[in-house]
Amino acid sequence: LLALQELSCAGLFPKGPLFQALCDFRGIKPSGETNANTMAEEKDSRDDRNDLLDVRQKQQKVVLVRAPLSVVRLGDCPQFSSAELFRSLFEACGESLRVLEITNCKEISDVGGFCGVPGLCPNLETVNVSGCEGASDVFLRSLSENCGNLRKLVARRCTRLTDFGMRLLLQGCPRMRHLDLSGCSLITDKGLAYIGGLSLLETLVLFCCSSITDEGIRAALRSLNGRGLANLRTLDISWCFRVTASSV
Repeated sequence: LLALQELSCAGLFPKGPLFQALCDFRGIKPSGETNANTMAEEKDSRDDRNDLLDVRQKQQKVVLVRAPLSVVRLGDCPQFSSAELFRSLFEACGESLRVLEITNCKEISDVGGFCGVPGLCPNLETVNVSGCEGASDVFLRSLSENCGNLRKLVARRCTRLTDFGMRLLLQGCPRMRHLDLSGCSLITDKGLAYIGGLSLLETLVLFCCSSITDEGIRAALRSLNGRGLANLRTLDISWCFRVTASSV
């Protein structure tokens, strides 16, 4: 099994057998249940899954022989809120994970949830946390310190991200090629100046970034002719209502 995608699964976490099969709980009992008897009763469905996962019972808990998941996509899963189970899932993925997309999961906290993922999955290349209100600069610090190969970050409507987070990305993620900060209203011209140092950046999306002004755009365009955004191919400043024609 190389990819997991679950969208709008209101009841998937934390009780579902799929989650139990993918995670090495390391002694954690999901919702206070052991699930060993449940798994035995559902032998038929388990046999189907055994073609993909080697699941065994140990001390009345489901334990994963780690599947090399390289892609995890979870969108609009409101029950996906437990920090312990969140960490367990990505601990099971480990270094094999390359693509992580967790969108509109508003119950996941920053320090207790997002921030532990980069340390567990240091080879991430694509991260999408759009609509996740828990994602802040603390999460960007964790990405910066652990995921030097990050190439794509999509953080639409992550309204806690600030200019300081952009500085962290510049310091730790120099291979960034695609950055989408749509609706991140706390990103200002100062943050755009930091972004200008990402010399490999090809796509920059600033849709509805209400704090960006002409000054920031001019600075980015100047960088385009210097050492900065020399590889930039796409710049989206739609609905940046403080940007005027004089800067472009």
